Amino acid sequence: MDPTGNWAQDALRCDLCETPGPPMYCDICIIHLCTSCVQKHQSDDSTEHKVVPIELQGSTNLCPIHPLKICEQYCQQCNVSICVLCASSEEHKDHELNDILETIIKKKSVLQGDLQELENRIYPKYHEIASDFSDKIVNLNEHSKKLVTAIDKHGEDLHKEIDTAIKKLKSDLCEMDSKYLSVLSKQENEIKITISNIRQSIDDIKKLLASNDVCLLSAYKSRNVEFRRLPPTLIVTLPNFTPHEITKNYIYQQLSTLSELSVKTDDHVYTMDAPGPPDMSKIITEIKTEYGEYKLRGVSCINDDNIWTCGVDDKMIRLYNLQGELFSSIETTSENWPTDIVWTKSGDLFYTDKENRTVTKVTNEEYENEEIRTEIKLGRWRPLGVCSTSYGDLLVIMDSDRYVHEETRVVRYCGFTEKQRIQYNDKEQPLYSFSEYLYNKYITENKNQDICVSDNKAGAVVVVDQAGKFRFSYSGHPSIVKRPFSPLGISTDSQGQILTADFSNDCVHILDQDGQFLRLIDNCALSSPYGLCVDTSDTLFVAENVTGRVKKIQYIKDDKELENSQSLNCYSYLPIELIIPEEEEEDKEEKGDKEAKKEEKEEQEEEEEEQEKKRRRRNAMLMTKADLNGNSKKLASAIDKHGADLHREIDSIIQEMKSYLDEMNSKHLAVLEKQEYEVTCAISEITQSIADLKKLLDSNDVSRVAAYKSRNAEFSKLPPKLTVSLPRFNPKTINNDLLYEQFGTLSWLSVKTEEPEELYVTKDLPVAEPPPSARQFIDVPRIITEIKTEYGQYQLRSVSCQSDEEIWTCGAHDKIMRLYNIQGELVKSVQTKSRNGPTDIAVTPSGQLVYTDQKDRTVNTVKDKKIKNIIKLRGWRPVSICSTSSSDLLVVTVSDDWSQTRVMRYFGSKEKQCIQYNDNGQPLYSPGSSFKYVCENRNLDVCVSDIDAHAVVVVDQVGKFRFSYIGHATITTRPFNPRGITTDSQSRILIADWDNRIHIIDQGGQFLRYIDNCHLQSPYGLCIDTNDNLFVAENDAGKVKKFHYRV
Repeated sequence: MDPTGNWAQDALRCDLCETPGPPMYCDICIIHLCTSCVQKHQSDDSTEHKVVPIELQGSTNLCPIHPLKICEQYCQQCNVSICVLCASSEEHKDHELNDILETIIKKKSVLQGDLQELENRIYPKYHEIASDFSDKIVNLNEHSKKLVTAIDKHGEDLHKEIDTAIKKLKSDLCEMDSKYLSVLSKQENEIKITISNIRQSIDDIKKLLASNDVCLLSAYKSRNVEFRRLPPTLIVTLPNFTPHEITKNYIYQQLSTLSELSVKTDDHVYTMDAPGPPDMSKIITEIKTEYGEYKLRGVSCINDDNIWTCGVDDKMIRLYNLQGELFSSIETTSENWPTDIVWTKSGDLFYTDKENRTVTKVTNEEYENEEIRTEIKLGRWRPLGVCSTSYGDLLVIMDSDRYVHEETRVVRYCGFTEKQRIQYNDKEQPLYSFSEYLYNKYITENKNQDICVSDNKAGAVVVVDQAGKFRFSYSGHPSIVKRPFSPLGISTDSQGQILTADFSNDCVHILDQDGQFLRLIDNCALSSPYGLCVDTSDTLFVAENVTGRVKKIQYIKDDKELENSQSLNCYSYLPIELIIPEEEEEDKEEKGDKEAKKEEKEEQEEEEEEQEKKRRRRNAMLMTKADLNGNSKKLASAIDKHGADLHREIDSIIQEMKSYLDEMNSKHLAVLEKQEYEVTCAISEITQSIADLKKLLDSNDVSRVAAYKSRNAEFSKLPPKLTVSLPRFNPKTINNDLLYEQFGTLSWLSVKTEEPEELYVTKDLPVAEPPPSARQFIDVPRIITEIKTEYGQYQLRSVSCQSDEEIWTCGAHDKIMRLYNIQGELVKSVQTKSRNGPTDIAVTPSGQLVYTDQKDRTVNTVKDKKIKNIIKLRGWRPVSICSTSSSDLLVVTVSDDWSQTRVMRYFGSKEKQCIQYNDNGQPLYSPGSSFKYVCENRNLDVCVSDIDAHAVVVVDQVGKFRFSYIGHATITTRPFNPRGITTDSQSRILIADWDNRIHIIDQGGQFLRYIDNCHLQSPYGLCIDTNDNLFVAENDAGKVKKFHYRV
């Protein structure tokens, strides 16, 4: 039905002349009038008339206070129709009065716009969201069935492994029985032969005693000395089976992991198509700076009232308020002009210096003294744009030196540390163009952690996600832009919208976070816009390169404007999205057999063994075959019983995982049902609003129409996007070694022979050696002590044990190496010879301190505070260092252009070995300036933590690649970010992870456990004392924590 009422005009006729379809109506006389009869009707002075368009019939009322007067005005404050007399009364004095007809027409225009928006745009979106719920529930159920099947299958595999272990133990037992029976039979045969020989000798002697033949008597040779040596006594230690206490945690590791369901409300903002032309932006204020024409480039907001600025050919960075007053200024250290600037949430100013290849930090306390310190030196890379992220990281886009190779990349820094590189897409193609000097690139982070780069040479905005995966590129809007798109400054607002300055077209482009063009800001007389920033109120600051002015522009409506607007430019649309990951395929590559661990024998055991030998000589006896058979049956029974216990434990864990899966599914269904209920309620309210709007459009009651409050702004904020990560079951290769540790140990049969009296000797029969039993971890690692050092935040890096009571430490940008005792007292300090900060430190087996000096390219020893250069490098820089069990030095070195990395072995100052490539001629270690740390394991493996590669790389003693460890993927939520590395007495490798945890792996690279319960803050350096206590240098807190983590 047409809500205006025009549907009835064809059935009406003028009450005066019978003309069909009269367009006018007299609200007083209640008659229809054609246009020609209006004047005739109004000429009748016997009564008042109020002729209105037929669409507004019924809008005229007589005043209830002055019945002879017509209400011609509407009071906004009182929400009533009033006459002329009422308007002049005290009751409506100073009230906002409007013409009734204008009020109705204006309000109905708003009503019509709201109705169209609700029917054509908002309601269909809600209906689309509601229609997806049934499919999502079906997907959830199907996904859960797949997980249950995968869990059952992996449980069966574990059961098979346990059965295999039982068979192997029984097979080992039979093999030992067979060997022992062979020993018994051999000795029995030897004794029988000896007895036969003795009897024969007795008979021969008796015959000689009865004879007087001098020749026979003279030829006699006694064998008593031979027979006096009795056969050796066999000291037999029969096998014994010792079932281990079953530890659920290890079985869980074997059974794989069931990731938890996570539900989060995503702040992503999706936009609907903007209805109609954009609203006009407006200039709030202009700030005239001291930069000349074509000089001003960068602008960054401190707050809503102050901005930093920078320009080309000007070494000064200036701070202005909104009144254009110069508040402060800073001169760059190098006296070069800054390429870009950014103000961080922590209150620091950073600027890039392309010529000096540095990113420089100016702290809040340094403004008055103008003390500026270099934060990051980039070597062969030239920094361009810089921005600060929501996490406090820095994102820097940089170009390489052209004479090396033409590359551009984005690097993420946390303090001094490089955390991430973004350079290529999934097809290994460059994401960004190489521009050298002629073109700039600027960078910003969006609300959803996307990284947005304006690539001026490529004429595009390139957007990748937080992990560096390409999302989209925007190259302008061809129907609007007159000249080629020339993006420079870039920023984002609280709605996730991307704003980029178009230098050639004198405008600013606004995109949504998915790259959809929304509108231009092209009505503010912009002149070559360059730098951009957005304050907390979503107000835009534009640095004009031509005029040297900064314009503050309002481009988003305030709340009052949004409420009265007939249409919105963008709407929040956040539909539910389920992320249903596919099951990860099980790694099918068979791992090589692990080296058997050798059990250390305690000195005390050797003493006890000597006493036991004496006891055995007194009570030795031959073990019978019956004893052996009885013992074997007992062991087989014990093995079967413990195997049954393990089977039951696995079945219990599988059932627990299934129950947990059911619980998570219930939670997920509850989330879906809650969201579905909210959407259903919203649809019901929207339907009711549509019906109410239609009634109001049919009505001309000014009080009802004027009282209308639009809810479109409320309805346009669609339900939040629930990003639901369904649980995943990740089956992995079963670690037989860990499983055997849970199963128990079968001590091996040992057979020793004891010769009587002075002829006693002990011989070991050639039987297989048992696998070593590693010292286990305690359930909850604990902090023994904390040592507060003199290094500031993000300074402390390395720690090395001088003894169990003292540790050496060093930090970034600090030339002093300090020795502390475990009570936290400073014992001594040593200053480096070059007065540069040491890169890394180590203590040799003889107790000497050694350190590397990257800037000076030297390795140095410290003895009695006397420093000696023992190694001087050319073309290479020493990074990290460790001392080996043979007193060699292992040094990680990088080439001067940061393109190569290698490990060098030195004996004194003599080079013994170079480790750089694998068997295929590929580099073992990544290039780059980030630190790498090195240590030697007990099996003489060389272990390197490679920060840039996010991996630990292990080679054997001769430099042959063994394995690399890239983190525990089923648990780690962030990329593995290794720092310090060390090993303990059980050959376990411990690695500091910048993600506030310690990884522990065995010497074969198998993950064992984390230390993540001790509130670590950016762990960096590691070392182990002789008691396997762990020392961790916390880079953030400047403390060293001592941990106890093993039994």
